[in-house]
Amino acid sequence: MKNKSFIILFIIAAVMLSFLTGCTYFYPLEGRYHAVQPELIEQKKVELDSFEVRKTDVFEGFDLGEEFGRRLVYVNNPKKTTIVQSEIARAKIQKLYVEPNDYVMEGDILVEYVYEVNKDAEFQVNWNKRRAEIRYENAYIQYQQGKINEQTLQNLQKAYAVAKNALDSFNAIPDKYTLRAPVDGYIAKIEGDTVSTDEVQTLVFHICKIEDGILLTYAREQNEYAAYPFTLCFEGTGMELYDEQSDRTYSGRVSMSNMTFKKEYVNDLSYFSGGAYLYLALELNDNKLPEDVVFYQEFTGKLIRREAYDVLIVSRSAVDMEKTDDPEEPFVYQVYKILPDETIERVRIKIGDIFDAYYEVLEGLEEGDKVVLR
Repeated sequence: MKNKSFIILFIIAAVMLSFLTGCTYFYPLEGRYHAVQPELIEQKKVELDSFEVRKTDVFEGFDLGEEFGRRLVYVNNPKKTTIVQSEIARAKIQKLYVEPNDYVMEGDILVEYVYEVNKDAEFQVNWNKRRAEIRYENAYIQYQQGKINEQTLQNLQKAYAVAKNALDSFNAIPDKYTLRAPVDGYIAKIEGDTVSTDEVQTLVFHICKIEDGILLTYAREQNEYAAYPFTLCFEGTGMELYDEQSDRTYSGRVSMSNMTFKKEYVNDLSYFSGGAYLYLALELNDNKLPEDVVFYQEFTGKLIRREAYDVLIVSRSAVDMEKTDDPEEPFVYQVYKILPDETIERVRIKIGDIFDAYYEVLEGLEEGDKVVLR
């Protein structure tokens, strides 16, 4: 009995020991902790964002175009624009002969309005003229007979002249319903509804020579992002214009700052977009105009605040800047350079000009070096 109890206790102790020591002899293979030898986890290679140091030309500036809130448009100069409008009261359009950016010569018809004759008025002016004519003829005979004096004859002659002029003016009214161009030039814009023939109105035509236009960029003053460049750019600031139609880029400069422009056109700001906008007048080199330019054609471009040529640059995102106690060198600039064996070395550099996105490198790096982007 004692031997049997001893054997049972021994078996229990052996099983417990196998659990504690990881022995798998006493339980099946599929229940063991490790059926196979575990493999080591392969470490993934870390990819670093890098920047290659290079020599290049740097142009810093501000983009122009509707998507940036800074429109760039070729507009007619109000000081050199002839504004044409019929003298008649408002009337329906019978035929419109032109549209914006058409070229017209002096005497060309711009528009014809519908003229409806007032029969009563026509009869009245004809009758007034005939009656004054008869009175004057009779008075002349009486004057010859000595029945009236010269003053009476002159008064009747003046009355006849007034009546005749009234008839001539009435007969000239139809001509006023045909509006003609008084000068040569392009139709910069037309004020009024040029589509409807039922609306009673009077159209206003703006005629200007194409070379008398203004290349204008403007932005709403309340839009701080769009308006920011207009406070920094003055006469002489460089600019570029891109003409999508001809796929050409033109160079030029600012010819009028916002302050100068508003002073020059103080009475004409409403002709543009009003006083709530900031303006810069631009001009292209040699006063050239884009090919086939038309009034109110929109462009894209750039105001160039600063230019640098053939400079060695590094991204500002790759540079650490540390403050020092040295008044002659208040800041130290360092980068993490990637060596050929893909190790990294911390390198101190000397910088020159500071651009929006880059530093100019004077010492510490060479063209083709790669540095880690932070």
